[in-house]
Amino acid sequence: LNKILAKLADVANKSEVQHKHAAVLMFNGSPVSWGFNIVKGNSTHHAECDAIRRFLISKGMKRWEKSNRRFLWEP
Repeated sequence: LNKILAKLADVANKSEVQHKHAAVLMFNGSPVSWGFNIVKGNSTHHAECDAIRRFLISKGMKRWEKSNRRFLWEP
């Protein structure tokens, strides 16, 4: 747990926004994806959304859209 918390602090420092946050996506007690607050265009993406996005990309998802509070993706 201490290693995960230490890495979260390092990941948060990658953020270019004022309030630096990080998130980790866990599966069976192991980290599978890390994310941090990022700016895209005129909007800020939350760390948890970035971690999910990075996980989906690592699994081969190329595009997705948010529609009616559901994520639709295309492998």
